Amino acid sequence: MTEISKDPTWMDHLSFISSIPRDSRDLLYPSYSTPAKSSVSDMENGALREGKPLTLLSNECIGLLAQYAGVGFLAGIIPGAIYPVLQGYLNAEGTTVVSATVLVQIPWCYKMFFGVISDCFPIMGYRRRPYIVLGWVFSVTILFVMAAMSVPDPYYGDSAMHTIDQKDWTEDMIDSINVNAQNSGGKYVVPMMLASFGYLVCEVAADAMVVEYAQREPMEQRGRVQTAVYAVKTSFTAVGAAVIAFFMNGKEYAGSFSFSLSFQQLMLITGIVCVPLIFVSWLLLSEDRVVNKVTFRGYMSSFWIMLQKRAIYQIVAYKFFSGVFNSFNIVSASTIKLYWVHATPFNNSFMTIVGTLFYALTLALTGKYGLDWNWRTIIVVTMLGGSLH
Repeated sequence: MTEISKDPTWMDHLSFISSIPRDSRDLLYPSYSTPAKSSVSDMENGALREGKPLTLLSNECIGLLAQYAGVGFLAGIIPGAIYPVLQGYLNAEGTTVVSATVLVQIPWCYKMFFGVISDCFPIMGYRRRPYIVLGWVFSVTILFVMAAMSVPDPYYGDSAMHTIDQKDWTEDMIDSINVNAQNSGGKYVVPMMLASFGYLVCEVAADAMVVEYAQREPMEQRGRVQTAVYAVKTSFTAVGAAVIAFFMNGKEYAGSFSFSLSFQQLMLITGIVCVPLIFVSWLLLSEDRVVNKVTFRGYMSSFWIMLQKRAIYQIVAYKFFSGVFNSFNIVSASTIKLYWVHATPFNNSFMTIVGTLFYALTLALTGKYGLDWNWRTIIVVTMLGGSLH
C-alpha cells in the first residue's frame, strides 16, 4: 500500500524561474502576475521584472522570512505529533496513524489550486497579503481549538508496558489499560488536517511573492531569495521537530524522559507562537494593488499555453513522478517502530532534525555557490546519490 511520505520536506520545492524567450502568446500571462509594472526601462542585468532586488535585512524580507519560519515550525510540529500522541499515547491502530499522516499531507496536493485562487480572486485589491493573514488566522484558530479538546487517559496506565513483553504483564497492568483510548484518535486527525490547510495558504501566497522578488534579481543573483526562504523554512522545521523530540518524549508517549507537555499544552504554545505572524504578514509585507483583475477563463487559457512549454512540462512531470515513487510505505510502519524497534519520539524526531538541517545547509550552499550550476546535472547526481544510500 502506498502512503504519503512522513518527511515534512518531501513536497518542498523551489520556485522555478524560466528565462525562455517569449513569443506572442506569452504576452497574456505577465498581466496576471502581481505586482506588475508596465515599464521595463529600468531592468538591467537580465532581470525579468522592474524593481530593486530584495535586500535580505530589510523589513520586507524579514516579514517574508517570518512566513517561512512559521510554516516550517508548524510542518515540524503537526506531523511530528502524530507518532507520540496517536501511536505512543493512544496506541491507535496502524490504519488510524497512516490516515492521520496522509490527511495532514493531503492539503499540499492542492497547492496549485490555492495559487490559482490567489491569482484570480484578489481581496481588497491584494492577491497575497490578505490570503496570508487569513491562513494564519485559520491555523491559529484550529490550534487553539485543539488546545481546548479533551484528551483521554493513555492506553497503557503503566508506561512500563511499552517495553515489557505482553506475557510478563501483571494483573494490575492489564487492569490499567484504557481500552477507549484507541478509538479516540480519529477526532484529532481532522483538526490537524485543517491546520495544515491554513499554513498551506500562507505558503502559497508567500511563494508567489518570492517568485516576484526573484524576477527582480539580476541573472547572476537569481535564486538567492528562493534558497534563503527555503533554508529558513527547513531550519524551522528542524526546530519544530526538536520541540517534539524533547517535550513529547515522556514515558506516557513511549519515550524515555520524566517530563513532557500534554497535547493541549503543545497546541496552545504553538498557537501563541504563531499569533504574531498575523500582524507581521500585514505590517511588514509590501504589495501593490491589482489594477487589472484577470478573468479565471483567461488565466487558465494562458496557464495551458505555458504548460505546453517543454521547460515547464518537464519539471511538472519530474515533480509528479518523483513524488509518486518516493511515497511508498507500509501501514504498520509506526507499529513496527514502537514495538519492534522501540523507537522513542526522540529517536523518531531526531532523523527529521538531521535531515532538515542537512537540507537547509545544502540550500544555503547552493544559494551561495551554485546559482549558475546546471540543474540537470544536479538532479541526476543527487538522484544517483540518494539511490545508493
